Amino acid sequence: MVFKLECKGGADAKICYSTKLKGGSATIYYDHDGTKQKLTSAVEGEQNKGSAKGLKNETVYVIVETNKKCENGEFSFEIQQ
Repeated sequence: MVFKLECKGGADAKICYSTKLKGGSATIYYDHDGTKQKLTSAVEGEQNKGSAKGLKNETVYVIVETNKKCENGEFSFEIQQ
């Protein structure tokens, strides 16, 4: 899955996330300057929240790569300026 977010940039611009999976696992990356960087991992039964700073004034792509079949996933991504 790929999510497309727009970022206005600025010193405090960050991507905030929340992940939860009932089954399976996934690795979540973000790309905002042509370089794919790891954001977090989602593991069966765990809930993660966090953020990453240093976003530029451009489109940010969030990429979710599953390692196996996943069940009942909840993902939330938001750009905060």
